Amino acid sequence: MNNIGIAVVTYNRLDHLRRIVAAVKKFTSVPYTLVIADDASSDGAREFAKSEAIVRLGLSNRGVAWNKNRGLYFLQSEFNAPTIILLEDDTLPCVYGWEQLWISAAQRHGYVTYAHPKVHRRILTGEGTVDDPYACSDITSQCAAVSAEALATVGFFDTRFAGYGHADSEWSTRMRRAGYGLSRVMRGSEVIEANSMIAGGVQTVESVTYRSAASVTRNAETWRSIQNDPIRRLPWRSAEDEAWLKREVESALLEQRQLEFPAAEALPAAGQTPSLSREVVRPGPTRSPKSLSVPGMRHSTLGIGIISYNRIDHVRRTIEAVRKFTTSPFFLVVADDGSTDGTRELLKSLKVTTVGAENMGVAWNKNRALCALRVGAGVDRMVLLEDDTAPVARGWELLWMKAADRYGFVSYAHPSVRDAILSGSGGPDDPYAATRVALKCVAITKIALDRVGYIDPRWDGDHDQDHEWVKRLRQQGFGTVVTRQNGVRLKANCAIDGDVVSAADRNFQSVKQGRKLGEPPGDDSSTENARSGQEERDVLLCEVATAIAEISLTEHSAGQWARTWAWKIRNNGTVQRHRKLLGRIRSGISRRLNRMFSRDL
Repeated sequence: MNNIGIAVVTYNRLDHLRRIVAAVKKFTSVPYTLVIADDASSDGAREFAKSEAIVRLGLSNRGVAWNKNRGLYFLQSEFNAPTIILLEDDTLPCVYGWEQLWISAAQRHGYVTYAHPKVHRRILTGEGTVDDPYACSDITSQCAAVSAEALATVGFFDTRFAGYGHADSEWSTRMRRAGYGLSRVMRGSEVIEANSMIAGGVQTVESVTYRSAASVTRNAETWRSIQNDPIRRLPWRSAEDEAWLKREVESALLEQRQLEFPAAEALPAAGQTPSLSREVVRPGPTRSPKSLSVPGMRHSTLGIGIISYNRIDHVRRTIEAVRKFTTSPFFLVVADDGSTDGTRELLKSLKVTTVGAENMGVAWNKNRALCALRVGAGVDRMVLLEDDTAPVARGWELLWMKAADRYGFVSYAHPSVRDAILSGSGGPDDPYAATRVALKCVAITKIALDRVGYIDPRWDGDHDQDHEWVKRLRQQGFGTVVTRQNGVRLKANCAIDGDVVSAADRNFQSVKQGRKLGEPPGDDSSTENARSGQEERDVLLCEVATAIAEISLTEHSAGQWARTWAWKIRNNGTVQRHRKLLGRIRSGISRRLNRMFSRDL
């Protein structure tokens, strides 16, 4: 994988911009996408970008952090770049194939920066190579490379930094906290965590600086006030900022379209913002679809899963509440763990997508819902509700989506955990910090799920599998809020009230006995638990794909292959007899399940 994204960050230094664009074109040896993040320069940068047919981002002056986020967000969202290189306009490639070292370093370490000569005296160890990068106690911002995984985990620059100073250092600190770009050095009995840096293929030139002492002081205070915030940050802080960044991206794409298709409609006049509903022809490579096609799901970003087993009255009430109180476009699926009380017939009468055929236990059933939403429907955010937990206020999902976007994962502050709350008010901006967790209702983003994986299916009882999953999420920086107890800094679970209520009912029922983590599945005499990991993956794929095929049949929009496939599964759908048929769909969705069965525990 060698396609990369290169973002050149500039402001009112046109001569430098000309030199760096020429150097990138001359010395880059692999296919790349080049964009210019321009903080509304007034020296002709826009006209230069047009003359070079390069995508230029920037409608207004928003500061260094926002400007770098422009390039990162564009290359991540529009081109899925596996490696992104950020170049400030006073840093030039100077060797043919310069990017190869940065690609290798980013893919190996997740994040790496340029060892500028001014920080050489702060280098502790290392040779500045991919295998042995410099370990430096200082940081520079002239050139940085980040992998798609690291960017998805850590997120973007914090836009609360205004003007010059500290934004790069704070971003690098979060990268180290997440384990990217981190070098550990022993100094006597002390372990020093340093930045990983290389010196490959670029050089800096003298330039005018926009450094401001007042800005540096102000940003230092900002850093002190936000240092305990969650690791992952979005490229915006509000709905207005989100809309503005997306307008900047669409404006850039429209401008590029105008260059490529001169007869196309005119660009918006100066001072106007482009319409978000306008269809855009995006330049660059065509991206493959991220999920199987589900009718009615093309524009939805919210998936709601209900976990049910033999509680028909509860699941009916929860479905009715979801449909009544949800205001955003959503896709609803019910994971039914082989109920025998008429739940299946009820769901069919209510025309609800259902996944699950046999009783497999709590962990498996929750994975059914997660897989159907993430793999089948391809949604960005997922909310899981146990069937005795229902929304009680219109627009309830907005709180959960906001909290999920900020923390990656958030759970419901159930009454059973109220005595474990250390701090917080229970809202998405100030969630509870709790030492225990209850998964009656949770929200999770696709980034967190793809990074951490699914609930371990070797857990058959209730609760323990939830705690182990949440622990793995916390280890990756999701669903974590930092608080202090008796002067001690603690990391606790992130929980909110969230306009839902849980019925006074018995816990979610499981028909199996619990098994300790790490015991091989074959140790259990149950035939359901004796399946190999490959067979378990096939079963889950079959369950999810069957549900999707049934949607297609119901909507009369499936191709002939889907109709044939659904008919075969319904009539004699054993995994062993249909491995060839499953192979046709495995390439599209099985890679998303690899973390569930192949990760080290």
